[in-house]
Amino acid sequence: MSPSQTPVLANPAFTKQLSALAATEIFMAEMDIEQLRNGAEADFCITWLNASEQIQFDRFSFEKRRLEWLAGRVSAKRAFVELYRHTRKEDISPDELVIEATMSGKPVLHTEKHKEVFKDVDFSISHSHDKAICLACRSRCGIDLQYLSNTLFKVKYRFCNDVETAMLFDIDADEIRHLGHLWSAKESIRKCLSVRSLLGFSEINLVRVTQHDVVYCLLFRLDKPIVGNGFISAVTTIVDNYSLAACVIGSDRLHA
Repeated sequence: MSPSQTPVLANPAFTKQLSALAATEIFMAEMDIEQLRNGAEADFCITWLNASEQIQFDRFSFEKRRLEWLAGRVSAKRAFVELYRHTRKEDISPDELVIEATMSGKPVLHTEKHKEVFKDVDFSISHSHDKAICLACRSRCGIDLQYLSNTLFKVKYRFCNDVETAMLFDIDADEIRHLGHLWSAKESIRKCLSVRSLLGFSEINLVRVTQHDVVYCLLFRLDKPIVGNGFISAVTTIVDNYSLAACVIGSDRLHA
């Protein structure tokens, strides 16, 4: 495949901090949806999709949804191919891979005709504005990418309380940026834990913020007994005009 048809591996500083916190190797890939416009989507489909996915892609009638789906799918396969190469010490072609959504909305991955189902791999996809990103690893994970717009002010009451506002001003006086940190962190946790329960924003409470260079670690207390000791962390950063956050947790920390 040509370099122009390959999503980039995302934000090395962020990936390094998340890997250290989670104590596992993670791989992230991101893609600018603009790369798919002006007819370029056809080349990406040939390189990255199999026949069944091509049929699914062709069913989308709205261009925005078509390109978001394709960018997310390509980013997911790129992240998984890197994870596979790292753990198996061999390559796998992206058009051999099939991604399907479960009842909970979490995607699962297998090879065509279910010759191999990758049950020990989890991955999470996020889209916002004109970008898509995917995180893949061998632990439960969730990722969220959020374009920083005035919409965050309009929905602030849904996910941010006064205590959290005060804590976040300590790391960034720009309100839209600290709202982005919090929104993306909580969304990444909700996605990560969706296999057990879909938490409300008010059930995820910020208790501590620590900084590691340009990356922040946000510690939360959960109102529901989903994880051991009741606390969970997300790593966040601001990239260009986007907030980015991810949460990774070992399956052994999840309550049945």
